[in-house]
Formats: sequence, structure tokens, C-alpha cells
Amino acid sequence: MSVGQLLRCSMTPHRARARPAFGLLSRAWIGLIGVILGGFLLAQSLDGRPEPTEIVIAEMALPERLEPAPAPIRLAETMEPERFAPPPVPVEKSPVAEPEAAPAPAEETVIASVIAPPPPRVKPEAPVVAEEKPQPVVQPALANAAPIRPRIAIVLAGLGLDADATEQTIRGAPPAVALSFAPYAAQTPQWTKAAAGLGHEIGLEIPMEATRISSETLGPAVLLTSRSPQDNIKRLDWMLTRSTAFSFATPYLGDAFRVDAAAMAPVASRLQQAGLTYLEDPKPTDSAAAAVYDGSSAPWRPIDRVLTTVDEAALTKLEIEAKETGAVLVKAPASLAAITAIQKWSKGLPERGVDLVPPSRLMTTTERAI
Repeated sequence: MSVGQLLRCSMTPHRARARPAFGLLSRAWIGLIGVILGGFLLAQSLDGRPEPTEIVIAEMALPERLEPAPAPIRLAETMEPERFAPPPVPVEKSPVAEPEAAPAPAEETVIASVIAPPPPRVKPEAPVVAEEKPQPVVQPALANAAPIRPRIAIVLAGLGLDADATEQTIRGAPPAVALSFAPYAAQTPQWTKAAAGLGHEIGLEIPMEATRISSETLGPAVLLTSRSPQDNIKRLDWMLTRSTAFSFATPYLGDAFRVDAAAMAPVASRLQQAGLTYLEDPKPTDSAAAAVYDGSSAPWRPIDRVLTTVDEAALTKLEIEAKETGAVLVKAPASLAAITAIQKWSKGLPERGVDLVPPSRLMTTTERAI
């Protein structure tokens, strides 16, 4: 074997052994470097965690350290002396107030001087009253002479049952014509207020027990002889609350109720307490109204005529009757035809010597005392 072959044989195993040793060494160094770097990074991460916690803790502590409360308290303390600054000023002006107290008695003297003149003023008033003594004597004579002129009072009834007819009557009827309303309509308070504002006297139509009509058709507030006086008065009180403009009351039917004096007496008493005049229908002729109102001071009056239709012929008859008797009180159902006829007829009525007046003008002193 030559020298070159020997060298080759000797070099081959050496190189094969050197390679694995170098690989292990490089791996060891790389692992060591990785451990060092990992430790460094871990140390940095561990060292960095408390910093944010400390910052958070510091931020949490900021509100406790910064206390804004003292600032407003100090401002309030500085403002308080300013608010209480005025009191010393009046104290300093107190001596000035003392001279102002001096004029006070002067004012009292002025009041005393004002009180002093009344005695001489009373003396001239006495002769003035003496001069007016003959005047009251003349006035009653004129008042007694006024009723000589014939008068007609008309009550248009049944309002509140039909909305259109009610509104047409309120707008078209002359102010002297009285209007009576049934109590059931929801618009009764508004209608009566509007009618009163136009000058009409307003009446309440009281539904009462009738002989030929069932009580159910007259509504829940109907007055019945079978009910106790207390129950009837409760229903009457409800009807009276429907409007504050009522000045009189008149029956709606009621020929079975109005002949019973025991049933009518509480109604008459309650109407008197409410200050309402009672206008009684002429039928039935045996109505107990006269017996109930006899001897009382409650105002009432019987209606002279009840017209079923209102036209020129019927109104002309009323005019003739008024001239014969002096006064006529009429009750008629409200309708557009009635309004038209009354408007046309009443235009020339004063020239013919007759006055169209509200029902209250026919309630003389004698009639109120019945």
C-alpha cells in the first residue's frame, strides 16, 4: 500500500468522526443562546408587568389625591361674606331711618285730617235724601202703569231632543222667547249656556209619569209616584245639575204625577230651594200644583195655552187674547216652522200695542206670593 493510500485511509475515519462532534457543539451553542434569549425575554416580560399595574394603581389613586371638594367650599366661604354684606349697610343707615320714622306721625295726622271732614259731609247728605223722598212715590205709580200694555210670553219646549232643531231654535228665536230643555242630551250644558248668552230665559223640562206612555220611554230620570220622595229628589237634583242657566222648570208630560199632591210637594220645595219658577201645564185640569203652591212663597204660574202648531193664525189669536186679558203665557213645541212664524209675527207686534216678553215678566208680586 502506497503512502497516498495510507493517508487516505487515515483521513477518512477522522473526517467522519469530526463532523458529528461539530454538529453537537453547534447545537449546544444554539441551545445556550436560545436559553439566554428566552431568559432575557422572560425577565423583560416579568419586569414589564408591574409597571402597568403601578400605572393603574396610580390612576385609581388620582381621585383620592385630587379632592375638588375643597375648592367649592372655599368659593362658598368667599361668597358668604358677600351675601351678608348688605346687613351692615342697613345698620349704618339706621340713623337715617330714624328721621324717616318721624314723618310717620305726619301721615297719621293726615289720616286724622281726612277722617275729620266726614261730619260736615253728613249734613249735606241729609237734605239730598229728603229731596229724593217724593221720587219713590212717583216711580211705583209708573211701575204700576206699565203692565197695562198687553204682553205675550212664549216658551218653546222640547229642545235637546233633536240637535238640528235645537241649534236652529237657539240661533233663530227672538231673545224674548224662552227655551226649555230636556235634561238628557250631552250638549245640554253648552246649548243652555249659548242660549242664555243670546238673552233667552232657560227652563228645565222635568219628565214625569204619564198615563199613556211607559216610564221607560221617559228616561231613567223620570219622576214616578211609585218612587219614594227621596228617590225622586235625587233624580231632580241630577237634572238641576245639567245647567247653571235654568231660571224656571216646566213638566214634560206628567199627567199621572202632577195630580198627586204628595208626590208634587217635595218637587215644589226643591225647586223653590233652587230658585226656579214652576210653570204648570193647563192639563190635567185637576193638577195638584195649585194646592201645593197655595200659601207658599214659591213662584209659580199656570200656562194659559199649549199650542201644537205655531203659525200666523195661532199667533194672531194669541194677540187678540192678550189684548182682552192683559197677558198670555204660551207653550209650544220648538220647530223651524214655529221660529219662522214667530220672527215674522213679532216684527210689527210693538206697533200693534202688544209686547213679546219673557215668562219672568208675567210673574207679578201677587203671583209670587201664591
